[in-house]
Order: sequence, then structure tokens, then C-alpha cells
Amino acid sequence: MKYISKLCLFGSLVLGSVAANAELYTFSYTFDASVRGTIGHTLAGVVDGTLLDDGDTIVINDVVFVSLAGLGYDITSDIGIRAVDSLDAPTMSLSGDKIDFWVCTQGFTTIFGSEAILGDCPFGAEGGFLVSSDSIVFGTGDAGTGRVHAGIPALGNSYRDSDQPFNNANWIAELAAVSRISFSYLFDGIPSGTAGHVLEGEVSGIVLDDEDTVLVLELREAFLDGIDYNVDKHGVGIRAVNFDEAPVISLSGDNLSLWVCTQGFTGTFGSETSLGDCPFGAEGGFLVSSDDIVFGGGDPGTGRAHAGIPELGNSYRDSDQPINLANWTAVVTKTFKPKKPKKEKNK
Repeated sequence: MKYISKLCLFGSLVLGSVAANAELYTFSYTFDASVRGTIGHTLAGVVDGTLLDDGDTIVINDVVFVSLAGLGYDITSDIGIRAVDSLDAPTMSLSGDKIDFWVCTQGFTTIFGSEAILGDCPFGAEGGFLVSSDSIVFGTGDAGTGRVHAGIPALGNSYRDSDQPFNNANWIAELAAVSRISFSYLFDGIPSGTAGHVLEGEVSGIVLDDEDTVLVLELREAFLDGIDYNVDKHGVGIRAVNFDEAPVISLSGDNLSLWVCTQGFTGTFGSETSLGDCPFGAEGGFLVSSDDIVFGGGDPGTGRAHAGIPELGNSYRDSDQPINLANWTAVVTKTFKPKKPKKEKNK
């Protein structure tokens, strides 16, 4: 399974920023398919949210990652997040007693019902979902029973997973646990570099519900052929190959999309207009991709590993294309028990 989306947190580390008192929370809802869809499909994600004084309700500031049936939504900077009542704040809760959020991952592109402003989208064509523990939103049924409704382009324009009523027993939400993961890649040196050179390091991230994919939050350290990259932890640039996706690695190697400039992003890549690249040899950087070849020739979908560091010379690169996933290892070395969430204080 692949979990891919835009990651908007940690300022200079990734692509954006979180609210000042925000925490990261994970959620999942498993469909009964009581209206339509597939029994057992799961809507799962990570949000940036603020816990209120009741110790249960979370105001959603941003959606960091979300997937349906293991298929990642393509979340853009135009993402639309609302409550069923557009005047209310989007919320979820740890208990599942109060949930009210509606998301269009490409942004609000259509009007819902009699509303006078954009607040909806075609879920199947563009990607969207809603979770409500109370409102049925549309269709018929007993008021106050709630609805969960989701679509994603990868499952087809007309496909929806939909439950009405909302089943509280199928809802799980908790403060995200952050883990440390050590990784290494042994280069074959094809097409360039030195066979046997090793790219290795340690990241902090969230292990997702497939227990394999890791949402990368921080690069703690990295080495190429034993040479320390001396990562600038306050300025390091971390991204996925696709700028709108989340940087991820996986324990198995099946899903790798991590691009790092250890001293920060100082240049642009290709037709991109935002800073997202650097000269690997002059400043220090690397990328690992299990799918995209990123640049150069070769068969699409075969991936690439590519690394440079000043100590080996401005023009030197260790590079494998295709990437050899047999040479990849990653292991969780420590998982931190989530701290008690910070509550929003009344002012």
C-alpha cells in the first residue's frame, strides 16, 4: 500500500507550518459499507489539531495525510477543510462522540446545496471525504445518526465508501506516536559512483497503520561512505519526489520517496517554482525513490538512489538506477510514548 499526500508541518523542515499549540493526531474509520462501498475499507489519516479543555474534542487545523483503502489522497495547498455547518470549526474527537469534518483535498470547487459559497467537490473525481457523528448531510435516514462518505480518483469517479449511520465502534483516534528509524542503502554504483558505498542515517517519523510506511518528520543524522553530512537540523530541507506529496520511507522498501538537502533547499528543480533542490556535491544531499527515476533515462517505475557530499567532490555522485531494494534496510529503534496532549486554554 502507498500512503502519499502533502505534508504541512515543521516549517523549514518540510513544506509549511503548524499551529502554535498544535499536536499531531492519527485517526481511522473502518467502513461497514451500510450504504455502499466495500466492507473493511479504512479511511485513515494524520491531522494537525488542538485539543480543547474537555480533553476529547480536537479542532482540526490541517490535514497532513489521508488514505482510503490504503490509497493516498493527493493533497494540495488548496485543500478545503470545513464542518457540515460552514460556520462551525472542523472537529474530531478521541472518543468519537463528536466528529464533524469535511475535506476536499484539491480544494472546494463546487457549491453544496443552497450555500452561496464554494464548499464541496466531486469526491470521486478530485478526492474528498466527510465524517460526521451527527448530521446525515444528504440522503435519507434518521436525523442525528451521522454519516461517513469518501471517494478517491484511484477507485473511480463514481465509487464511494459510505456508512449511514456513523458507527462509533469503527472509529479510532489518538495522539500520534513518534518513532526513530535507522536506515541504510548499499550502492551498486550503477550508473555512477562506487559499489559498496553506504548511505545511512536516522529519521524521526510516524509509522502508519500498515506498520510499514513511515511519514518522515525529521532527519536526525546522515552519512555517505561513513562521512557525516553534518545536518543543519534547523534548516535541512526534506521533501518527497513529488512536491505535493509527503516524504516517506518504509521498513520493507516498497514505498520510498525521500529527498533531502542537508543544508537546506537553495535551488529549484525542473519546472518547479518553489525552492526544493540543492547541488548535492557542493552542499550535501540525497534522494531515495522506489518508483520515480526523477531525472535521466531509464524505465519508468524503477526508482533511483542518488547521493553527493562535499568531501567526495563537487561532481561526485553515488547513483543507482534502478534502485536495488534488496540493498535497503530500515528498522524502528525507538518509539516514544505520546505525551499528554496540550489543551487550548481559555483566554
